[in-house]
Amino acid sequence: MINNGPFKSKQVFADYINLSWNTVNEYINSLKPDSKKGIYYFDSPITKEQEDSILNNPKYLKPKNQEVFLYNSWTMELINGKPFEFTKDVVKFLDMDKSNFYRRKLDTNKPFEVKGVSYLAFRTELSSKSISDFLNNNIVK
Repeated sequence: MINNGPFKSKQVFADYINLSWNTVNEYINSLKPDSKKGIYYFDSPITKEQEDSILNNPKYLKPKNQEVFLYNSWTMELINGKPFEFTKDVVKFLDMDKSNFYRRKLDTNKPFEVKGVSYLAFRTELSSKSISDFLNNNIVK
């Protein structure tokens, strides 16, 4: 337990852990930790069943990195030859707004242009078949 007791409000808690109120609201009572801090949020004391569920799912006990596979959409080559470890690294590389990247670019299967280069961004690596299909369907004829 953080702070050895409940927080006065969700906003006070969000400020304390330096996350947005929306993130706290999204994960509260979900039995899943947020992906940035790896913290579980509850609005009441947890039950023995909830505690057991958390302890029996070790993959959820630590924060996860969100790899991003950024491809040049003209060649379908992976930028830097490997995925970016964190979304923030991709956003910094592209010099773009984080929320715009999440909503409009990531996992959309639609190329987007930054500084004259066309990109595609995904949370999972594309198969060679997916790459081949994309190239075959997007060649200018």
